[in-house]
Amino acid sequence: MEIATPEFQREPQEPHAKGVTFATDIMQQVALLLDTVNHAAAGDLRDLVMLRNMLIYFETADQERVFENVRRTLAPEGVLIAGESESLARLSTGYRFEQPLIYRNQGASNGAIA
Repeated sequence: MEIATPEFQREPQEPHAKGVTFATDIMQQVALLLDTVNHAAAGDLRDLVMLRNMLIYFETADQERVFENVRRTLAPEGVLIAGESESLARLSTGYRFEQPLIYRNQGASNGAIA
């Protein structure tokens, strides 16, 4: 599976006095948004959501609700990267397994499952 386009397959970081920073041309194409698991910030659909190591504390029904809320914020064919603690295998979701920890949204832009 190929997620990144060829121009993003180069080293994305540049040396910086405090360590490293992402290359300017990459950062101009990225918007970092903070959402909660129960409500997403308003705005455009996301191409990528990272959700790591938090749903182990939720009941199954709540996990499904969180994954659905996240799915509705993803663009059609958007990518969810889940932590090792978040398994979608036993849940009813609108995601397609791509490879370990990586899932693709199967939803339409209106939130319906395609």
